Amino acid sequence: MLSKLWDKYCALTSFLTDKAYLVAMACLALMVLPVTLDVCLRSFSTLSVPGTIEIEEFLLLIVVFFSLSGPQIKKNHIDVDLLFPKFPRFIQHSLMIFHWSACAVLIVCMAWQVYVSALEKSSIGEFSQELYIAVAPFLYIAAIALVLLALVLFRNIIEDMIAAWKDRNYLAIPVAMALTALVCYLPWLCEDWEVSYDFMQAGTWGFILLVVLLLCRMPIGYAMCIVGVVGMMIINPNHLAPMHLMGTGAPHTAMSYTMSTIPMFILMGELALRANISKDLFAAASKWLGRLPGGLAIASVAGCAGFAAIAGDSLAT
Repeated sequence: MLSKLWDKYCALTSFLTDKAYLVAMACLALMVLPVTLDVCLRSFSTLSVPGTIEIEEFLLLIVVFFSLSGPQIKKNHIDVDLLFPKFPRFIQHSLMIFHWSACAVLIVCMAWQVYVSALEKSSIGEFSQELYIAVAPFLYIAAIALVLLALVLFRNIIEDMIAAWKDRNYLAIPVAMALTALVCYLPWLCEDWEVSYDFMQAGTWGFILLVVLLLCRMPIGYAMCIVGVVGMMIINPNHLAPMHLMGTGAPHTAMSYTMSTIPMFILMGELALRANISKDLFAAASKWLGRLPGGLAIASVAGCAGFAAIAGDSLAT
């Protein structure tokens, strides 16, 4: 019975993650249209697309939050895999369960705070300045996407618990839960310590904690977020006050117009990969310059220069 329920749960999270990823990719494709049209109009006339920035920001919010669960379900994170493979299996299982448990607590709190922020925006009737679009529905969308991410994290927790149980590392589960509880209770535990009012010392210990988490193979994004949130909770007399920042800071950062170039550069790189543009550029440069001394290096630089000319940014290559 439990096995069937678990299979259905895994199938459900996979299905929802795939659909969320499709929605994110569709919004990413839509992001190209207003910017392209706006640039064309400005190039040949004095007209422009009204509300381009607001459209890009709202679409970027959907792209960012709906694409979070995709890498998580596959565990395709950027992490530091330096010491982790050398640890005993018991420690590996304990750390993996701890990672996903701590991240799940973080994401659940963030989802709740984003939902509360959406309720506040809805109650005061906040709209965008130019197109007069309601802000609250997009925050509700962000909260739903975070709930989906929390469900995927819960799936990862159970999967690693099952793996630890099969390896007969039974104590790995309570050890991981104890570490998660310790991190959650850390602001109250450090209440009377010097670190709670000495910002320099708090920053030093926060950096040390960040390095330890990274060496324990916690994904870099989660590690930085956990250290930042816990650090703010420690130095603030009202330990729960910084939690409100997650409800406003996360959507605000995701809706930054300056960040909209990042997913579009990724889209352009994917199109270049599928169309073999990069391969053709390097092949052409290799035929022209490959016979010179150091031809491989020169052809690589020439290929990058060609792609930079297409992209309009040499650093992006």
